[in-house]
Amino acid sequence: MKKKVDPKVLVVIDGGMAYVYAEPGVRVAIADLDNLQVEHDITDVAIHPDFARLANTVGVTFPTSKYASTNDAEVIVD
Repeated sequence: MKKKVDPKVLVVIDGGMAYVYAEPGVRVAIADLDNLQVEHDITDVAIHPDFARLANTVGVTFPTSKYASTNDAEVIVD
């Protein structure tokens, strides 16, 4: 039996702003490439490792941390 996989969304910001809205059950990570240009504590800008494969698939290299949020949606719509 296959393990159920929660749907995920990866929002990549490069030179702009993004507003993220998600329905319940959709996990969202925001990989803000602009933040990599400024010195930050890595845990402040990292995405959760669950999103690493998705990021790699689209050619985005981004730091991960198991302490990063697993849902960065601005608004979750019921």
